[in-house]
Amino acid sequence: TTEIYTLSLHDALPIWLLRELHDAGFVHNDLKPANILLGAGSAVEPTQLYLIDFGSCTQAGREAPDGPIGTASYASVAADECQRPMRPADDIESLAYVLAFLAAGSLPWQGQPDAVALAMKRELLTGSGAAADLKIWSVGQLIASNSTSGERGDGGAGGARHGRGGGRHGA
Repeated sequence: TTEIYTLSLHDALPIWLLRELHDAGFVHNDLKPANILLGAGSAVEPTQLYLIDFGSCTQAGREAPDGPIGTASYASVAADECQRPMRPADDIESLAYVLAFLAAGSLPWQGQPDAVALAMKRELLTGSGAAADLKIWSVGQLIASNSTSGERGDGGAGGARHGRGGGRHGA
């Protein structure tokens, strides 16, 4: 017999995981594939997603970080630049990078020096250069790709750096 598992779209979208955190006035600051876990689920219960690792979490709109915050590959431009306080929009930017990584298997700036990676992210946000290299797939393509592909990229690590500005711990 074939078991049918359901995934509630509401429960499956990482943005819903962030909503409660943002509504409470906090920013996660370290969204990456390794920090979004898929629950076991069952034939009668929809599979749940869980957000973990709140070590880089800050209050929204407070002070700018002392140094880069989060994981380099997935961090927002603002988290890299340390020029302003973190906002919920920074988590949404990071989520876009996570979804692009999951769809394409890598990000164009992975493995690049920090300054080059930051420049590529800026280009992406302004609609030039790197955007052409970043493959954004539809949800259907993502599901089809995940059902036929093996292990991807760096497993979601993406060059860890944590804290409220403790500097980089990886590329």
